[in-house]
Amino acid sequence: MYSAIDIAIYILYFCTEIDKPITNMKLQSMMYFLQGNAMQRDSEDPIFDEDFRAMQIGPMLLSVYHEFRKYTANDIMIDKLDNKIKSIIANDDKEFIDDVVTKYIDSTSWELADLASQGPCSVVYKMYGPNSKIPKEVIKKFFMMYR
Repeated sequence: MYSAIDIAIYILYFCTEIDKPITNMKLQSMMYFLQGNAMQRDSEDPIFDEDFRAMQIGPMLLSVYHEFRKYTANDIMIDKLDNKIKSIIANDDKEFIDDVVTKYIDSTSWELADLASQGPCSVVYKMYGPNSKIPKEVIKKFFMMYR
């Protein structure tokens, strides 16, 4: 399992490489779909360690949000990948990440946020309020329904 920041940096690098840079808001949704899809795989394990928080606009990883908030609503471009990240993310995981990102890359930030805010995020937000933890098990069960 990787850190959420390392995965976020890799996603931003991949999006820059394919000439489709994304915003922090879109990154948050991509990370949510990536985590859900990871738990649909045979291993059913999460790909990164951090828990999402239920927010009004959708699920959010606080560390990722704070790391990239300085970009506000602007695209985040990372044109060079740190050697540490290159070496710690396994090639098969990079391919998996690339596939998931490619699946959602042409949707707008708002389309993805709307889609991501349904299901577990909506339930947790309504029951426990903003900034409440969305348990990985709940995300896993939700995504397993669509396996």
